[in-house]
Parts: sequence; C-alpha cells; structure tokens
Amino acid sequence: MRLEPPYSNYSKALANGSATLTCITRVVHEGEIIKENSVPLVYEKGLLVSEVPKPIVWHDHGAEWGENPGFVELDIQTENGETSIQDYIGPVAYATYYARGRKALLADGPMKYASPPTIAQIAEFGQFVEGQAIVRIDKNRDFGESVALINPYRRPILAALSGSDGRTLPRLKIPPFSCRIMRIDELLRDKETEWVGHVQITATNRVVLYDLKHSLADPTLLSHYEHLDPFRADPTHMPAFKWLRISIGNLLAKRGIHLRPPY
Repeated sequence: MRLEPPYSNYSKALANGSATLTCITRVVHEGEIIKENSVPLVYEKGLLVSEVPKPIVWHDHGAEWGENPGFVELDIQTENGETSIQDYIGPVAYATYYARGRKALLADGPMKYASPPTIAQIAEFGQFVEGQAIVRIDKNRDFGESVALINPYRRPILAALSGSDGRTLPRLKIPPFSCRIMRIDELLRDKETEWVGHVQITATNRVVLYDLKHSLADPTLLSHYEHLDPFRADPTHMPAFKWLRISIGNLLAKRGIHLRPPY
C-alpha cells in the first residue's frame, strides 16, 4: 500500500493559512497499534514551509495476520489543541494497492468523524445504512464478492447484510479497532450457482465499508475495491408548483429573458 496525502492542500482548511499541524499515521490490527509515526507540518500564509513527508508505505502482512486484515489511519491534529482549522481536512488522497502478479487497485479513505451524509442519515433513520447497487455472484464464472467492515472506534459494532430479494446473512460483530470480512456469496442457497441483485448493510454505529469483487475460488485475487454508498435522506420528489416555476424560468431563459442574473 502506498499513500501520498496532499499535504500542500491542507492549508486551505486553516483559518488564516498559517499553523503547525501534526500528521500521525497508525497501522492497526485486531485492536493493537502495530506502527505509529508522526511528522510536523508547518504552514505560513497558505504554503507548506516544512519538509514534505515521505509517502506512507505498508507491505503485505496477509500471511502473518490471517483472515482478519488491518487498516491505516491518518490523523491530522493541531499544535497544542489550537482551533486553527475552519473546515474539514481534505481532500483525501487515493491509496494504491499493488503486488507482483496482482491487479493494482485504488481506494480513497473516508472521514472517521463529521461526515455530513452519515450525520443526516442517522438523524433521519436512527441507524447507519449503506448499500451496494450491483452485486453478482457466479460460481461458473468464478465471480465472488465480499464486504470489508472496518471499526476504527472504541466500541464493538454489530452489522447485518440483506439482499434485494429478502435473503440475509447472520449479524457480524466487529470488535473495536478491527476489521472483518463478510462474504456475500454466502447468500447463495443450496444448488444455486448465481445471484444478482443489490445489498444493504445496517449497523449499530457507523462502520467503514468497502465492496470487494474477487475470485470466488481465491478471495485474495481482487478485481475491484470500492467504498459503498450511504443511503441518503434526500427528497425523492419535487412539488408540482416548484417544477412549474423552474420549467417556466428555463423556457424564458431560452428566449433570452432571465428572471435572475445568469451564473
């Protein structure tokens, strides 16, 4: 795994473009911090004036760790707890995952806290919900699929997966600061060789989710690695009068009559 965060862009989140930040990288496995490293980031008037940190690199530990993977956490803190950050620290860079003889994959890291879609979702529905719209399990074509669940928080999380046709998997417990893998192919019933649909994951707390498309015979052969989509509480319809006003405004705009200044 190789990750190069866009350190120079972090100045855009600072109140006056100047501050001293600490960038902490943690590698975590089964509730234990395996490695931790911190580097200072000094910004003056919107520019990074300290040395640019080296890329974050972590080598494969699959043989050592077994079936439960670990995760990398990037933690940006202000010096002495000063409130010099006026916006979220972003954007988050994509990490590259690669190995000899394997397909290279890209994946972005979600925010651990203060994700607006997640906050709105839990406020509306009272629970965490994410989904994957396209799932295909096929024994004949060796299509397998799983969901990686990462719990970077202090409390255990219970997660459940349900398919679009009503079939479900048993609830899975993810211990604090740990990862678990949920095999979607376990939705297949006796004598079934294929299942196509979409899945939904609910949990007792926010959990970081990734969809893994892989070989059914060998799940370590990945072909796709992507975050899931939050179930949003956005309106699914538009009031008729609002639609009429917008339609009239568009029609007049095509004739050169603008009800408001064009942008």
